[in-house]
Amino acid sequence: PGIFKEIETVQGEEHILKVSYAGRPGLVNPQFVPGLINLGIFHIDTGNLAIAEQRLIQALNIQPGSTMARRNLSRIRSMRTKK
Repeated sequence: PGIFKEIETVQGEEHILKVSYAGRPGLVNPQFVPGLINLGIFHIDTGNLAIAEQRLIQALNIQPGSTMARRNLSRIRSMRTKK
């Protein structure tokens, strides 16, 4: 079962995301694709595009057919070309 938490961000604010896995704070299962994608989206929303890209590529290395990871990688590349 997954846990979904909506995170609202405001541009210019600093954010800290604390995660836990199996009840142990700070540990994330590096093979859990939905979690990697969610972290990628969080980093996109907070402007950390390099970290977002790393998480999404990590997700694609595990699950190459993930359309959600591909869609968000495309979002990053689009954001970079608009700068």
